[in-house]
This record gives sequence, C-alpha cells and structure tokens, in this order.
Amino acid sequence: MSGIETALLGTVVGSAGPILPTAGLIGTGGTLSVGATLSAIGTGLGVLGGIQQSQATAANQEYNAKLAEVNAKQRTLDAKMARASAQNEADRVRRETRRRLGAIRARQAASGVVTDEGSPLLVQTEQLTEGLLEERKQLFAGEVEAQGFEQQSAVERMKAQAGRERAKTTKRNAILTGTSSLFTAGADAGILN
Repeated sequence: MSGIETALLGTVVGSAGPILPTAGLIGTGGTLSVGATLSAIGTGLGVLGGIQQSQATAANQEYNAKLAEVNAKQRTLDAKMARASAQNEADRVRRETRRRLGAIRARQAASGVVTDEGSPLLVQTEQLTEGLLEERKQLFAGEVEAQGFEQQSAVERMKAQAGRERAKTTKRNAILTGTSSLFTAGADAGILN
C-alpha cells in the first residue's frame, strides 16, 4: 500500500485487503474492509434517503388530509346554502301565490261574483294548490341538493381520516425499513455475526 493510501485511509494491509479502523463507528478496536465500510456508508445514506422520502410522502398525505377536511367543511356549508336558497325560493313562491290569489279575488269581486262558493272558489283553490305544490317542490329540490353535499362532506371526511392513517403508516414503515436495512447491512458486513 502506498504512503498516500495509508495517509488517506489510515489503514494497514491485511490478508483480507485494506482494512479501516472503526473505533467509534462500530465499536472500539473493530476493523472493517474498505468495501464493507463503503457498503455500510452507502446503506446508511440509502436509509436516510428513504426516511426523508417517507417523511415527504407523509407530509404530502397530511396535506391531502387537511385539504379533504377543508373540502368537507365547504360541502357542509354548501348544504346549508342549498337549504337556505330553497327556503328563499319557497318563500318567493308563497308570496307570488298570495299575490295571484289576491288578484283573482279582486277581479272576481269587481265583477260582482260571489268568491266563496262555486266556480270562483274552485279557481282560487286551484291557484292555491299549484302554489303549494311549487313551494314544496322548491323545498324538496333544496333538500336533495343539500343531502348530496352532506354525502360529499362525509366522503371528504373519510378521505381525510384515511390520509392521516396513511401518513402514520408511511412514517412507521420508514422506521422499520430503515432499521431492517441497517441490520441487513450489518449482518452482510459481518458486524452482527
């Protein structure tokens, strides 16, 4: 071994090739071959990279979970707005029905017709029935829309929960995979024998 290699590596040549002192790295007084040392360093760096990648994945999953939670809250607000809008429309229909019914009664009274019996009463009843049906139709449509938003909200909340669970699992897997890789590398290098 040349003087430069000895100065750079601080090694001596043994029967297994160059060996490195590993005091403080693996244990006191132990030695590893250059290949085993580089392999251990490569494994360690690979484990660190895997952990960092897992942390980034977990952070992304957490972000998606938070986004799903925001979407769930928005869908809940959308449901409230759909109900309020339907109620406003039903109120408008009710006012319009009253206005029409009043106009019918006024025309009938102006023409001298008795408004509380016979055909004039039938005309008023039909107008009132149509108005009530339209009012109910508006409320029903609003409720259907609101329930759709509530279902979407529930799905978004489930997505949020699943995202949080995936993030936890990703973090746990990173730790287990890293530990396993280190033990495997140690066993392959003969450190754990």
